[in-house]
Amino acid sequence: MPTINKNIFKNDPVSTYIWNKVYRDNQSCSILITGAVGTAKSYSSLRIAEMFDPDFEIKKQVLFTTEEFNRTLERLKDRREEIMNSNLKPSEKRALIKKEITGKVVICDEGSIIADSLNFHQKDVKQLKYNLQSIRFLNLIVIFNLPVHTQFLKAARQLMHLTCETAGSPSKRRRLSFLKVYFSKAGLFDKFPYTIFHFKDEFGFKQYVRRWELKKPARRLWQPYERFSHRKKSEIAKKETLGEAEVSAKQLELERLLLYNYTNKIQTVAQMGEIMEVKDHKVRAYMKSARNVLKKLHNLKVNAFRPY
Repeated sequence: MPTINKNIFKNDPVSTYIWNKVYRDNQSCSILITGAVGTAKSYSSLRIAEMFDPDFEIKKQVLFTTEEFNRTLERLKDRREEIMNSNLKPSEKRALIKKEITGKVVICDEGSIIADSLNFHQKDVKQLKYNLQSIRFLNLIVIFNLPVHTQFLKAARQLMHLTCETAGSPSKRRRLSFLKVYFSKAGLFDKFPYTIFHFKDEFGFKQYVRRWELKKPARRLWQPYERFSHRKKSEIAKKETLGEAEVSAKQLELERLLLYNYTNKIQTVAQMGEIMEVKDHKVRAYMKSARNVLKKLHNLKVNAFRPY
């Protein structure tokens, strides 16, 4: 178990809830943080990491893609299995797991990319949903940041323990960020899936947390985070742009090749469909797309060289 100063949880029921979830109830804790750009979602996540994971590493535990998220969870699962299959004593195994895995914080800084609600059919997103369902025994704290909760995969939203929304801009003078905290409910007949975070005080009365105040994280966290985040986001944007251009170029070449073979009676539609292992209508759709491109090119030439 990492060395954590429990005094920071004093008079902080939300942090106490997260601590109890991980260390007392022996579960992982999943948190969704939403809010407009510039309302300190990332800094709030870093502050949570600072409180619960003193050994937090920016480059290993701040993730931006679905592949990175799944790979990180698989690495932690493999490490836990390796410890459990070792020749250590049971007490030593538990101590090593608590030291290396329990309470680790994983921040998914682009939750709308990692678990995009529009990509629910993709293999990586399905694997992410499975991982969220099966990480209870790892005792992790997983945080997803994104602007709007509807951009996040619905099946993943239902697995969140806490859903937070930024309550306005952070205070620069007080160096604080503010979150509205809700319990996530997944009941069959729940019309509203969230309820305001509440707890019982020492007298047994229910108290509500209207706003969770978090200090700005230490410079050793936010400064390298800013540099790492800018670099990673630029890399992802460049990769996506180049990937789309490459796919478009390959598809255009395929369409032209199919149209050429059909026009010159080299192959029939059925033969090309059999080679590509697709239905005939798919081959015809490719050829139609190629014809449209050639038609646009022809019209462009006609308009460009039309005499006055």
